Amino acid sequence: MNNLNFIKGIVDRNLETYIIDQFSERGLGPRVYETDYKVYRIEEFIPDLVMLSRENMFLEEVLDKMLQNFAIFNVIGDIKYFSDKVGSRSKSEFFKIMLEDTNKLNFLSFTVNKMKLSANNSLNEFKKNYVAKLAELNKEKDIINDCALKDRIEDFNRKLLTIEFYVENLEDIFYKCCPDQGIFVLSHNDAHLINIMHTKKMDKVILFDHEYSCYNFIGFDIANYIIENLFYLADDKYPFYKFHGEDLKSLLNQDFINSYKKFFSLIENKYYKNFKDYPEYETLIETAKSRDYLMRIMSLSSIMWSIFAVIYLDFESVWNKSAYDYFNYSFDRLSIYDKFLKFELKHETEVYKILFTPILKIR
Repeated sequence: MNNLNFIKGIVDRNLETYIIDQFSERGLGPRVYETDYKVYRIEEFIPDLVMLSRENMFLEEVLDKMLQNFAIFNVIGDIKYFSDKVGSRSKSEFFKIMLEDTNKLNFLSFTVNKMKLSANNSLNEFKKNYVAKLAELNKEKDIINDCALKDRIEDFNRKLLTIEFYVENLEDIFYKCCPDQGIFVLSHNDAHLINIMHTKKMDKVILFDHEYSCYNFIGFDIANYIIENLFYLADDKYPFYKFHGEDLKSLLNQDFINSYKKFFSLIENKYYKNFKDYPEYETLIETAKSRDYLMRIMSLSSIMWSIFAVIYLDFESVWNKSAYDYFNYSFDRLSIYDKFLKFELKHETEVYKILFTPILKIR
Protein backbone atom coordinates (compact mmCIF):
# COMPACT_ATOMS: atom_id res chain seq x y z
CA MET A 1 0.00 0.00 0.00
CA ASN A 2 1.37 3.38 -1.02
CA ASN A 3 0.24 5.60 1.84
CA LEU A 4 1.28 8.76 0.01
CA ASN A 5 -1.08 7.87 -2.82
CA PHE A 6 -3.90 7.48 -0.30
CA ILE A 7 -3.22 10.96 1.09
CA LYS A 8 -3.03 12.48 -2.38
CA GLY A 9 -6.31 10.84 -3.24
CA ILE A 10 -8.31 12.36 -0.40
CA VAL A 11 -6.72 15.69 0.46
CA ASP A 12 -8.40 18.71 -1.11
CA ARG A 13 -5.57 21.28 -1.20
CA ASN A 14 -7.92 24.00 -2.39
CA LEU A 15 -10.16 23.44 0.65
CA GLU A 16 -7.10 23.28 2.89
CA THR A 17 -5.84 26.64 1.59
CA TYR A 18 -9.32 28.15 1.92
CA ILE A 19 -9.43 27.09 5.58
CA ILE A 20 -5.98 28.53 6.27
CA ASP A 21 -7.00 31.80 4.62
CA GLN A 22 -10.20 32.00 6.65
CA PHE A 23 -8.35 31.49 9.92
CA SER A 24 -5.61 33.90 8.90
CA GLU A 25 -8.16 36.63 8.16
CA ARG A 26 -9.48 36.23 11.69
CA GLY A 27 -6.00 36.36 13.23
CA LEU A 28 -6.25 32.71 14.27
CA GLY A 29 -3.52 31.20 12.08
CA PRO A 30 -0.60 31.83 9.71
CA ARG A 31 -0.96 33.39 6.29
CA VAL A 32 -0.17 31.46 3.11
CA TYR A 33 2.36 33.33 0.99
CA GLU A 34 2.57 30.87 -1.89
CA THR A 35 1.16 27.48 -2.86
CA ASP A 36 0.70 25.28 -5.92
CA TYR A 37 -2.43 23.74 -4.34
CA LYS A 38 -0.88 20.30 -4.76
CA VAL A 39 2.29 19.51 -2.84
CA TYR A 40 3.69 22.64 -1.26
CA ARG A 41 2.86 25.95 0.38
CA ILE A 42 4.88 28.66 2.07
CA GLU A 43 3.31 29.86 5.30
CA GLU A 44 3.95 32.72 7.66
CA PHE A 45 6.31 31.84 10.52
CA ILE A 46 4.77 32.57 13.92
CA PRO A 47 7.43 32.80 16.65
CA ASP A 48 7.17 31.77 20.28
CA LEU A 49 4.90 28.75 19.71
CA VAL A 50 5.00 25.60 21.82
CA MET A 51 3.12 22.34 21.42
CA LEU A 52 0.05 21.91 23.59
CA SER A 53 0.53 19.47 26.47
CA ARG A 54 -2.00 17.02 27.83
CA GLU A 55 -1.99 18.85 31.15
CA ASN A 56 -3.05 22.12 29.50
CA MET A 57 -5.76 20.84 27.14
CA PHE A 58 -8.64 21.80 29.38
CA LEU A 59 -7.30 24.93 31.00
CA GLU A 60 -9.99 27.55 30.51
CA GLU A 61 -7.73 29.90 28.51
CA VAL A 62 -6.85 27.03 26.14
CA LEU A 63 -10.25 25.33 25.94
CA ASP A 64 -12.11 28.55 25.14
CA LYS A 65 -9.79 29.24 22.22
CA MET A 66 -10.08 25.68 20.94
CA LEU A 67 -13.87 25.88 21.08
CA GLN A 68 -13.63 29.10 19.09
CA ASN A 69 -11.44 27.33 16.51
CA PHE A 70 -13.97 24.51 16.20
CA ALA A 71 -16.87 26.95 15.87
CA ILE A 72 -15.09 28.93 13.14
CA PHE A 73 -14.51 25.67 11.25
CA ASN A 74 -18.21 24.86 11.47
CA VAL A 75 -19.43 28.17 10.07
CA ILE A 76 -16.99 28.76 7.19
CA GLY A 77 -18.26 25.80 5.19
CA ASP A 78 -21.37 25.38 3.08
CA ILE A 79 -23.92 24.69 5.80
CA LYS A 80 -26.93 24.86 3.48
CA TYR A 81 -25.62 22.13 1.17
CA PHE A 82 -26.11 19.37 3.72
CA SER A 83 -29.15 20.96 5.37
CA ASP A 84 -31.03 20.25 2.17
CA LYS A 85 -29.86 16.63 2.17
CA VAL A 86 -30.30 15.69 5.83
CA GLY A 87 -33.34 17.69 6.91
CA SER A 88 -35.93 15.50 8.60
CA ARG A 89 -35.00 12.30 6.78
CA SER A 90 -34.80 8.95 8.53
CA LYS A 91 -31.43 7.64 9.66
CA SER A 92 -31.30 5.04 6.88
CA GLU A 93 -32.17 7.67 4.26
CA PHE A 94 -29.58 10.26 5.25
CA PHE A 95 -26.89 7.60 5.83
CA LYS A 96 -27.43 6.33 2.29
CA ILE A 97 -27.39 9.86 0.88
CA MET A 98 -24.13 10.69 2.65
CA LEU A 99 -22.41 7.53 1.40
CA GLU A 100 -23.47 8.26 -2.17
CA ASP A 101 -22.72 11.98 -2.22
CA THR A 102 -19.59 12.82 -4.21
CA ASN A 103 -19.84 16.61 -4.48
CA LYS A 104 -18.51 17.47 -1.03
CA LEU A 105 -16.38 15.09 1.01
CA ASN A 106 -18.18 14.03 4.16
CA PHE A 107 -17.01 11.94 7.08
CA LEU A 108 -19.25 8.96 6.41
CA SER A 109 -18.32 8.49 2.75
CA PHE A 110 -14.68 9.31 3.50
CA THR A 111 -14.45 6.51 6.07
CA VAL A 112 -16.77 3.83 4.70
CA ASN A 113 -15.90 4.23 1.01
CA LYS A 114 -12.40 5.66 0.69
CA MET A 115 -10.68 4.43 3.84
CA LYS A 116 -12.14 0.94 3.93
CA LEU A 117 -10.81 0.06 0.48
CA SER A 118 -7.29 1.18 1.39
CA ALA A 119 -7.47 -0.48 4.80
CA ASN A 120 -8.53 -3.79 3.26
CA ASN A 121 -5.55 -3.78 0.90
CA SER A 122 -3.14 -2.91 3.68
CA LEU A 123 -4.60 -5.49 6.06
CA ASN A 124 -4.40 -8.29 3.48
CA GLU A 125 -0.73 -7.52 2.88
CA PHE A 126 -0.10 -7.42 6.62
CA LYS A 127 -1.81 -10.80 7.15
CA LYS A 128 0.15 -12.38 4.29
CA ASN A 129 3.44 -11.30 5.85
CA TYR A 130 2.28 -12.45 9.30
CA VAL A 131 1.37 -15.92 8.01
CA ALA A 132 4.80 -16.16 6.38
CA LYS A 133 6.44 -15.17 9.67
CA LEU A 134 4.47 -17.85 11.56
CA ALA A 135 5.56 -20.48 9.04
CA GLU A 136 9.16 -19.37 9.47
CA LEU A 137 8.90 -19.47 13.27
CA ASN A 138 7.29 -22.91 13.23
CA LYS A 139 10.33 -24.23 11.37
CA GLU A 140 12.90 -22.54 13.57
CA LYS A 141 11.46 -22.70 17.08
CA ASP A 142 9.44 -24.80 19.47
CA ILE A 143 6.72 -22.20 19.82
CA ILE A 144 4.52 -24.29 22.10
CA ASN A 145 7.25 -24.41 24.75
CA ASP A 146 8.44 -20.83 24.23
CA CYS A 147 5.96 -19.19 26.57
CA ALA A 148 6.90 -15.60 25.75
CA LEU A 149 6.64 -16.12 22.00
CA LYS A 150 3.45 -18.15 22.34
CA ASP A 151 1.85 -15.37 24.41
CA ARG A 152 2.96 -12.76 21.89
CA ILE A 153 1.44 -14.69 18.98
CA GLU A 154 -1.82 -15.26 20.82
CA ASP A 155 -2.02 -11.56 21.70
CA PHE A 156 -1.22 -10.69 18.08
CA ASN A 157 -3.95 -13.04 16.81
CA ARG A 158 -6.54 -11.58 19.16
CA LYS A 159 -5.80 -8.02 18.11
CA LEU A 160 -5.58 -8.85 14.42
CA LEU A 161 -8.92 -10.65 14.41
CA THR A 162 -10.56 -7.73 16.24
CA ILE A 163 -9.20 -5.19 13.77
CA GLU A 164 -10.16 -7.41 10.84
CA PHE A 165 -13.72 -7.69 12.15
CA TYR A 166 -14.14 -3.93 12.27
CA VAL A 167 -12.66 -3.40 8.81
CA GLU A 168 -14.89 -6.08 7.26
CA ASN A 169 -18.05 -4.85 8.99
CA LEU A 170 -17.28 -1.14 8.91
CA GLU A 171 -20.45 0.06 7.19
CA ASP A 172 -22.79 -1.87 9.50
CA ILE A 173 -20.94 -0.78 12.63
CA PHE A 174 -20.76 2.83 11.46
CA TYR A 175 -24.48 2.80 10.81
CA LYS A 176 -25.17 1.40 14.25
CA CYS A 177 -23.01 4.06 15.93
CA CYS A 178 -24.25 6.93 13.77
CA PRO A 179 -26.66 9.43 15.39
CA ASP A 180 -30.20 9.22 14.05
CA GLN A 181 -29.87 12.74 12.64
CA GLY A 182 -27.45 15.62 12.78
CA ILE A 183 -26.19 18.91 11.44
CA PHE A 184 -23.28 18.47 9.03
CA VAL A 185 -20.62 21.17 9.14
CA LEU A 186 -17.05 21.61 7.98
CA SER A 187 -14.82 20.06 10.65
CA HIS A 188 -11.10 19.68 11.30
CA ASN A 189 -11.46 16.06 12.51
CA ASP A 190 -7.84 15.71 13.68
CA ALA A 191 -7.31 18.07 16.63
CA HIS A 192 -4.65 16.24 18.64
CA LEU A 193 -1.70 17.56 20.61
CA ILE A 194 0.80 17.59 17.74
CA ASN A 195 -1.59 19.69 15.64
CA ILE A 196 -2.14 22.37 18.28
CA MET A 197 0.35 25.03 19.36
CA HIS A 198 0.07 28.08 21.57
CA THR A 199 2.13 31.11 22.55
CA LYS A 200 3.86 30.89 25.91
CA LYS A 201 1.37 33.37 27.33
CA MET A 202 -1.48 31.29 25.87
CA ASP A 203 -2.99 34.37 24.27
CA LYS A 204 -3.08 32.46 20.96
CA VAL A 205 -3.94 28.81 20.39
CA ILE A 206 -3.49 27.72 16.77
CA LEU A 207 -4.89 24.62 15.11
CA PHE A 208 -2.72 23.27 12.28
CA ASP A 209 -2.82 20.47 9.68
CA HIS A 210 -6.21 20.69 8.01
CA GLU A 211 -5.66 17.93 5.46
CA TYR A 212 -8.35 15.63 6.90
CA SER A 213 -10.97 18.34 7.07
CA CYS A 214 -14.36 17.43 5.64
CA TYR A 215 -18.04 17.75 6.50
CA ASN A 216 -18.98 15.95 9.68
CA PHE A 217 -21.49 15.87 12.53
CA ILE A 218 -21.50 19.09 14.53
CA GLY A 219 -19.68 18.51 17.82
CA PHE A 220 -17.29 15.94 16.37
CA ASP A 221 -14.22 18.14 16.88
CA ILE A 222 -14.75 18.73 20.61
CA ALA A 223 -15.69 15.05 21.09
CA ASN A 224 -12.51 13.97 19.32
CA TYR A 225 -10.51 16.55 21.31
CA ILE A 226 -11.75 14.90 24.52
CA ILE A 227 -10.62 11.50 23.19
CA GLU A 228 -7.20 12.92 22.32
CA ASN A 229 -6.71 13.51 26.03
CA LEU A 230 -5.94 9.78 26.16
CA PHE A 231 -3.14 9.94 23.57
CA TYR A 232 0.27 11.44 22.95
CA LEU A 233 1.31 10.67 19.38
CA ALA A 234 4.97 11.72 19.37
CA ASP A 235 6.71 9.72 22.07
CA ASP A 236 10.44 9.11 21.53
CA LYS A 237 10.34 5.42 22.51
CA TYR A 238 8.60 2.40 21.03
CA PRO A 239 5.67 2.19 20.27
CA PHE A 240 6.26 5.94 19.69
CA TYR A 241 2.92 6.98 21.17
CA LYS A 242 1.32 6.83 24.59
CA PHE A 243 -2.17 5.62 25.35
CA HIS A 244 -3.66 6.32 28.76
CA GLY A 245 -6.05 3.39 28.62
CA GLU A 246 -6.43 3.44 32.37
CA ASP A 247 -8.41 6.67 31.95
CA LEU A 248 -10.82 5.23 29.39
CA LYS A 249 -13.94 5.61 31.51
CA SER A 250 -13.06 9.23 32.29
CA LEU A 251 -14.24 10.19 28.79
CA LEU A 252 -17.77 10.63 30.11
CA ASN A 253 -16.94 12.38 33.38
CA GLN A 254 -18.85 15.55 34.12
CA ASP A 255 -15.94 17.91 33.43
CA PHE A 256 -15.58 16.61 29.88
CA ILE A 257 -19.35 16.66 29.33
CA ASN A 258 -19.40 20.28 30.54
CA SER A 259 -16.61 21.12 28.05
CA TYR A 260 -18.64 19.48 25.30
CA LYS A 261 -21.79 21.40 26.20
CA LYS A 262 -19.81 24.64 26.44
CA PHE A 263 -19.10 24.32 22.72
CA PHE A 264 -22.81 24.25 21.95
CA SER A 265 -23.41 27.25 24.18
CA LEU A 266 -20.90 29.11 22.01
CA ILE A 267 -22.70 28.01 18.84
CA GLU A 268 -26.11 29.02 20.21
CA ASN A 269 -24.99 32.37 21.62
CA LYS A 270 -22.65 33.58 18.88
CA TYR A 271 -23.30 31.67 15.66
CA TYR A 272 -27.05 30.98 15.68
CA LYS A 273 -27.61 33.11 12.57
CA ASN A 274 -25.39 30.78 10.52
CA PHE A 275 -27.85 27.94 11.13
CA LYS A 276 -31.16 29.81 11.05
CA ASP A 277 -32.21 28.20 7.76
CA TYR A 278 -31.32 24.67 8.85
CA PRO A 279 -34.51 22.55 9.17
CA GLU A 280 -35.30 21.73 12.80
CA TYR A 281 -32.09 23.46 13.95
CA GLU A 282 -33.13 23.83 17.59
CA THR A 283 -34.23 20.21 17.90
CA LEU A 284 -31.03 18.96 16.26
CA ILE A 285 -28.84 21.10 18.56
CA GLU A 286 -30.65 19.77 21.63
CA THR A 287 -30.08 16.23 20.36
CA ALA A 288 -26.41 17.00 19.72
CA LYS A 289 -25.95 18.10 23.33
CA SER A 290 -27.16 14.74 24.64
CA ARG A 291 -24.94 12.10 26.20
CA ASP A 292 -26.12 9.51 23.67
CA TYR A 293 -25.10 11.70 20.71
CA LEU A 294 -21.71 12.41 22.31
CA MET A 295 -21.05 8.69 22.79
CA ARG A 296 -22.02 8.00 19.19
CA ILE A 297 -19.67 10.52 17.62
CA MET A 298 -16.91 9.45 20.02
CA SER A 299 -17.50 5.92 18.76
CA LEU A 300 -17.29 7.04 15.13
CA SER A 301 -14.05 8.89 15.89
CA SER A 302 -12.41 5.92 17.61
CA ILE A 303 -13.33 3.53 14.80
CA MET A 304 -12.36 5.91 11.98
CA TRP A 305 -8.88 6.63 13.37
CA SER A 306 -8.39 2.93 13.96
CA ILE A 307 -9.18 2.23 10.30
CA PHE A 308 -6.86 5.06 9.31
CA ALA A 309 -4.01 3.40 11.24
CA VAL A 310 -4.66 0.12 9.41
CA ILE A 311 -3.80 1.87 6.15
CA TYR A 312 -0.31 2.53 7.52
CA LEU A 313 0.36 -1.01 8.75
CA ASP A 314 3.80 -2.43 7.99
CA PHE A 315 4.33 -5.91 9.34
CA GLU A 316 8.12 -5.94 9.60
CA SER A 317 8.32 -2.70 11.55
CA VAL A 318 5.53 -3.85 13.88
CA TRP A 319 7.00 -7.29 14.50
CA ASN A 320 10.53 -5.93 14.96
CA LYS A 321 9.34 -2.90 16.96
CA SER A 322 11.42 -0.65 14.75
CA ALA A 323 8.98 2.11 13.81
CA TYR A 324 5.66 3.69 14.76
CA ASP A 325 3.37 0.88 15.92
CA TYR A 326 0.24 1.47 13.87
CA PHE A 327 -0.97 -2.05 14.70
CA ASN A 328 -1.33 -1.51 18.43
CA TYR A 329 -2.36 2.09 17.85
CA SER A 330 -5.24 0.83 15.69
CA PHE A 331 -6.24 -1.61 18.41
CA ASP A 332 -6.00 1.05 21.14
CA ARG A 333 -8.17 3.42 19.12
CA LEU A 334 -10.74 0.67 18.69
CA SER A 335 -10.72 -0.05 22.42
CA ILE A 336 -12.41 3.29 23.09
CA TYR A 337 -15.50 1.87 21.45
CA ASP A 338 -14.87 -1.86 21.77
CA LYS A 339 -14.03 -1.89 25.49
CA PHE A 340 -16.15 1.01 26.71
CA LEU A 341 -18.58 2.94 24.55
CA LYS A 342 -20.29 -0.03 22.93
CA PHE A 343 -21.35 -1.21 26.37
CA GLU A 344 -22.57 2.26 27.30
CA LEU A 345 -24.58 2.27 24.06
CA LYS A 346 -25.73 -1.33 24.69
CA HIS A 347 -24.27 -2.54 21.40
CA GLU A 348 -22.35 -5.47 22.82
CA THR A 349 -24.75 -8.24 21.82
CA GLU A 350 -25.74 -6.69 18.49
CA VAL A 351 -22.40 -5.71 16.96
CA TYR A 352 -20.76 -9.08 17.43
CA LYS A 353 -23.09 -11.13 15.29
CA ILE A 354 -20.16 -12.94 13.67
CA LEU A 355 -18.14 -15.34 15.79
CA PHE A 356 -14.43 -15.36 15.13
CA THR A 357 -12.92 -18.52 13.68
CA PRO A 358 -9.15 -18.34 14.24
CA ILE A 359 -7.29 -18.68 10.96
CA LEU A 360 -3.80 -18.14 12.31
CA LYS A 361 -2.78 -21.12 14.38
CA ILE A 362 0.26 -22.08 16.39
CA ARG A 363 1.44 -25.54 15.49
